[in-house]
Amino acid sequence: MSATTTLCRSAIGPIRETAEGRDLFRALLDEAAAVARARGVALTADLEVKLAEAMLAFPAAMKASMTHDLERGNQLELDYLSGAVVRLGAELGVPTPTHWTAAAALALYADGAPG
Repeated sequence: MSATTTLCRSAIGPIRETAEGRDLFRALLDEAAAVARARGVALTADLEVKLAEAMLAFPAAMKASMTHDLERGNQLELDYLSGAVVRLGAELGVPTPTHWTAAAALALYADGAPG
């Protein structure tokens, strides 16, 4: 959720209204789950499907806290979210191209609004 709404600079409602937005959410979700499983976290087989379905029920105006931080020019939790997925994925040999792209695109704002 954090990478999705922050990268898109949007609430979840408009994101989920497009196939591309839903695909982005699902790709980020799938990568995080793959990293967790490779790390030995016991996730249910249908977790990604259930979370993707839950996203459809989120309030349309919902934004992740990282999105609010970006909008306010505050530091981002990027290193602990997509950044962590990328680092762990690299350690475990799990590809995380979508999280890498999100982390790369948001890196400029990680320490707050660029001066």
